[in-house]
Amino acid sequence: VTAGGRDGSPALTVGPPSERCSCVGIRSCALCADLSFREAVGLHRPRGAPQALATGTLHFDAARGGCGLVHFDEGRVVSSDKLPVPFLGLQVVPDVISEAAEVALLRDVEAWPWLPSQSGRMKQDFGPRANFKRKLLKLPDEWTGLPDYAHDLLHRLRTACSGLEGFEVAELSALQYDASREANHALHVDDTWLWGETIIGVSLGCASVFTFYNAESSTAIRVPLPRRSAY
Repeated sequence: VTAGGRDGSPALTVGPPSERCSCVGIRSCALCADLSFREAVGLHRPRGAPQALATGTLHFDAARGGCGLVHFDEGRVVSSDKLPVPFLGLQVVPDVISEAAEVALLRDVEAWPWLPSQSGRMKQDFGPRANFKRKLLKLPDEWTGLPDYAHDLLHRLRTACSGLEGFEVAELSALQYDASREANHALHVDDTWLWGETIIGVSLGCASVFTFYNAESSTAIRVPLPRRSAY
């Protein structure tokens, strides 16, 4: 497929699907950011992040019983439980694994094949295939259980993090974010039917930032996730 920009910009060639990203609809990454490209392959204009009226960074304080202080960009400092919508229920636990354990864990993860996902991500999924609309689950025919590294990691997390008594794993996903592809995960609400009230993550390879957004108050809260931290 060849497409030229409406503004007279040079034509671009769209390769076969195997050479493109896996974005659909409004999802986007660096490979499909060009609007002429998106029109040629049937993608919608990407939807940018909402413009928050207030943006702050959450810093946890162990002495405050799980609450933290939100440092807003304009200078205000507010306790996370005093926000218009109290920000509660999130833990960030630093250094859940050592540097050596991280190296070994990443080596085990890389031993499994990566599949392209939306918004520039690469992924590995271990678990049932879900139909969220009908609330149906089906185990893949090739299902053999979680990879060995997952069991050791879960043991470490249960030891390091409070509140995981009785936690059962429904699915394991490894997500790879490549900055050169502008890989991202759009704002969304996780489904509690399959995953329940608790989702655990570990930031490996580098530090990252988790952003929460409340539409009613137009407030965005950034949560720094240090390398090797659990949340």
